[in-house]
Amino acid sequence: MALHNEKKSALLYSAWDIEVLRDEEVPSHPFISKVGPDLLSEHVTSGGLTERMKDKRFRNRKWSILLLDQGFVAGIGNYLRSEIMFVAGIHPSLRPVDCTEDQLNNAAHAVMSLVKQSYKTGGITNDPDLAQKLKDKGVKRSGYRHWVFNREAESCFICGSEIEKMVAASRRLYHCPVCQSIK
Repeated sequence: MALHNEKKSALLYSAWDIEVLRDEEVPSHPFISKVGPDLLSEHVTSGGLTERMKDKRFRNRKWSILLLDQGFVAGIGNYLRSEIMFVAGIHPSLRPVDCTEDQLNNAAHAVMSLVKQSYKTGGITNDPDLAQKLKDKGVKRSGYRHWVFNREAESCFICGSEIEKMVAASRRLYHCPVCQSIK
């Protein structure tokens, strides 16, 4: 399948199933109807996202699993999962039900801000000023792009502790044992 416009083309070489839908058919599609909010195209508030975290469908699931669930929030992938938990100061083994109201609010803000920042910057989730300073010093993109993702055994930009790697949901996950300690 090929989709073209004046400037770009999208080519799909292999797929099990392709459906072309009219706009009015999209909300009732069996898969799409189960997808959570898309923060890049839907109006979502941090308060609404915090309430979603408390919903019985999501509150008892570990953050490390929940953030990859497209039914919770659409578009969060593996690197954003690690970065969101770091910015929110949440250990990967915790669940929303284990968190304080402040932690939930921090998580909601981290989800919203990092999804948008990553989109605007081509995947940079680190503090933009810090990323620019590191870039100016000659640090490669892989060294300034993220707070913790893919930075195993490197120093945390905040506390200096060694970033750790673990596996959750069969995918690699990175965290700072100090900034994201279980409190």
